[in-house]
Formats: sequence, C-alpha cells, structure tokens
Amino acid sequence: MEKKLSQVFSEYLGVDNFLELVHIPEGKFVMGTAHNEEGYASERPSQLVKVSSFYLGKFPITQRQWQAVAKLPEISIPLNPDSSHFKNEVAPVENISWVDAIEFCDRLSKLTGRNYRRSCR
Repeated sequence: MEKKLSQVFSEYLGVDNFLELVHIPEGKFVMGTAHNEEGYASERPSQLVKVSSFYLGKFPITQRQWQAVAKLPEISIPLNPDSSHFKNEVAPVENISWVDAIEFCDRLSKLTGRNYRRSCR
C-alpha cells in the first residue's frame, strides 16, 4: 500500500466551527465479483470504474455544525437545529432524515458557492 499526504480543506461555519474535508484523488478500481469467486449474481460482471476527484468530510457532521447550517435561510424545507436526542455539540448529529440531509447540503452550497451534496447521490 502506497502512503501519501492528504490535502485537507476547511470550510468556515462560524466562530470556532469548521467543516474539515479531505481531497480524494481520481482513480480506478474494479467493482463486482470475478466470475471465479463466490458472490451474488447482482455483483457480476465485474467492471472497471473510474472516479473523478472529490472532497469528503473528514468526520461525521457534528451537532454544532448542523446547528450552524440549520440557522441559515431555508431553501426547500425548515430544519430543526436541535434534532439530536443525545445532546453534545461535538457528537454526530442524529435523528435527521434523508430530506434533511439534502437541505443541509443545499444550504451549505448556497453559503459557500461550492457544490456540496450528500453521499450516495
């Protein structure tokens, strides 16, 4: 395994509140199961996949980060800034829906002028 230094980018969300992102370089990998390996039919045939470079959040979104973005102007739906059951501003946000995550990304994109999106688009 080759080791390389990572490029890290920080997005400012307010006083002492940053979203840290790591640069993932473009690359290729084989996805699926080879014909001579055990696996599900839906995993075949294996294929070469090329991925463009992108940035990925270094850590899960914290309750503090969620609160900062939830207070921004609404794009499509309101967001509850205090949705988490287990209160701790440095813990990951929880009790949010897929639609909430989309709204979070839309608000963050509008704030920064960069394209943010949830994973598995």
